[in-house]
Amino acid sequence: ADNTISDHMNAITNLTFRLTDGHEGRTIWLDDLKSTSGYLTDKTGSTITSATGNQYMQYRAIMTSLDEAVSATLSAVTIDYVINVAPNTPTLDAPTDTATNQSLLPVLKTTTTDFDGDYLRYKIELCEDVGMSVSCQTFDQTSSQTGWSGQNSQTSTAYTSGTQGTYTLQTPLAANDTYYWRSYAIDPGGINTWSSTQGTPYSFTTTTAPTAPTTPYAEGATNPTGVLDLTPEFSAVHNDADGDSANYYQIEVNTANDFTGTVMWDSTKTSMTTTADGVRSPDISYAGTSLALDGTTYYWRIKFWDTLGAEGVVSATANFVMNTPPTLASGCVVQEIKDDSYLLVIWTDTADNENGYEVQSSVDGATFSTLQDLAADSTSHTDSTVTPGHTYRYRIAPYLTGPTYGDWCYTDTLSLSTGNFTFENIKFE
Repeated sequence: ADNTISDHMNAITNLTFRLTDGHEGRTIWLDDLKSTSGYLTDKTGSTITSATGNQYMQYRAIMTSLDEAVSATLSAVTIDYVINVAPNTPTLDAPTDTATNQSLLPVLKTTTTDFDGDYLRYKIELCEDVGMSVSCQTFDQTSSQTGWSGQNSQTSTAYTSGTQGTYTLQTPLAANDTYYWRSYAIDPGGINTWSSTQGTPYSFTTTTAPTAPTTPYAEGATNPTGVLDLTPEFSAVHNDADGDSANYYQIEVNTANDFTGTVMWDSTKTSMTTTADGVRSPDISYAGTSLALDGTTYYWRIKFWDTLGAEGVVSATANFVMNTPPTLASGCVVQEIKDDSYLLVIWTDTADNENGYEVQSSVDGATFSTLQDLAADSTSHTDSTVTPGHTYRYRIAPYLTGPTYGDWCYTDTLSLSTGNFTFENIKFE
């Protein structure tokens, strides 16, 4: 049939013309066919081996191109050919042509069929120009299966005819850049020849990177001072021109505002709860070198990655200042009361940033233990737990929430002895 021949002339591997009008053995020249189709290069006559052509090369054209000496009496032409067809030109399924805001690790999908039902492997070319010559990468399934998925033939190394080939890039592309791609298919179990590829490659543009985060907070405030938390929390507002959410962050904390000092913390790229464009990130707790309540100023900055893999711009530098320990209490003394029913502990409040005072006691030289927590600005405490026959010593310290104590102020040791009676100027009669 005409269609059978014309559809598969490009795959013919052996072509023989056999005359059945009594002129067997006559030489048949294909000059006219060659000049008409522009594809034949072999003019040896009745046998053409490894011929190439296209759909234009039809049975009807062959008939009319025979030598005039035999065409007048020619009754039939039989064409014997051996055929195995290369795969059809694949379709480019995803990303669609001119797609925008694509992942930096895009998933490329392509599909074709094989006329003979042979299993298929795919090859994808990815370049930065439509001419497919600039910064090109080739992902050839016949060389490596890495990145390919969905294989359902040949022990998961190939695809059946009509099954979509899927390749996921293994190395991120550049953000906000345009790429061009095309694909091929090959049937290793058949003619083992690559198919034609698309006449014009498809293009797609990768996502834009997030812009700098805004309103960075430490401990819920901008550049806070007097920070008491030794693992402060950080957050910032995520911004993305494409409207993409963020799912990774990096925070750096340093002793210098140009980040050339001591690195206190570099979280590196760390996953977080997905945060929408224009929304503040969740609080992220400090997890670097231990901080102290020593009045040090630290500098920090943050950046985000969007869900398509683009690394964002770092935020403006922010800072936070650690609080200092409360000032040591002074003038700590213990006073004995006349009837020894209690002892009075007294001190001078010299701190101005304490959250409270703690009073501890040592009985008979034992380890100090907490006796009482008192409010900020306290200056005395009455110990009613004393009994005669024991020694008592006290220490007092202001503290910050945590708690973090200032230095301890100590009293002298007081001995609360059993009393003796002295009688004077008494006349017995």
